[in-house]
Amino acid sequence: MDIKNNLLITTMAMALVLTGQSCKKKGLELYDETANGSSIYFKEAIGVTTPLVKIVSFGYVGYTVQDSVLSIPVAVSGYPSNQDRRFELKATSATTAIANEHYTFLREPVIRAGRVVDTLLIKINRTPNMATSSYELDLLLEQNEAFTTRLVNPAKNYLKYTIKIDDIAGVSHLWTTSVRAAAVLNYFGVYSRKKVDLMLEVLKLNPNFFYDTSATAPTATQILSYARYMFFWLNKEAAEGRVYLDEKGEVIKMGQYAG
Repeated sequence: MDIKNNLLITTMAMALVLTGQSCKKKGLELYDETANGSSIYFKEAIGVTTPLVKIVSFGYVGYTVQDSVLSIPVAVSGYPSNQDRRFELKATSATTAIANEHYTFLREPVIRAGRVVDTLLIKINRTPNMATSSYELDLLLEQNEAFTTRLVNPAKNYLKYTIKIDDIAGVSHLWTTSVRAAAVLNYFGVYSRKKVDLMLEVLKLNPNFFYDTSATAPTATQILSYARYMFFWLNKEAAEGRVYLDEKGEVIKMGQYAG
């Protein structure tokens, strides 16, 4: 009985070993770089069926924020190389953003040696014309001598990436429909987009304070304290030679009751 059991256990163990070797071999055969070439793709497309879109809006950030850097991972199938491999990336005809004005590539499009994932770095610049117009940067990965584009995906979303850029923000409801609109005008002064940006930065406020219409209205104490601090801060900055201008080129001032 023991001999039979030992024989059965040995046979099962051998079968498991053979099965494991078979699976391992099958797994390695799933990708044949020699036959198919190494394919390039945007890594964020894995498991996603919709187009890749990134929105960069300066509409709700501070006064002095002038740029934003995007890090977009680009991957390749197959194995790492012992040398840098340049990949082909172009801005399509759908692009309205202007190179070196609205955006700049901070790194050459390359998969560096020893890597199968690298990063595309794009600097988005905040420009005056973004306050009235939106722009798009539509990127497309293309085949070259180093990489193919043969991954299985009929829509080929893994090759496309759209970046939408603007600096647009509507007039804050605190000046228009808020129950404290009169107090806001008296203490914060006439609405100015640049003034709001500056207040966000100086007072470390969440943009929701100005732009979330579902948020609780600011208290009278908040309005008073914020206005007085901004009045003090602006005067201190002006005394030291730093003057802040609104979008009309006029000096930013607080309301008549702020001082």
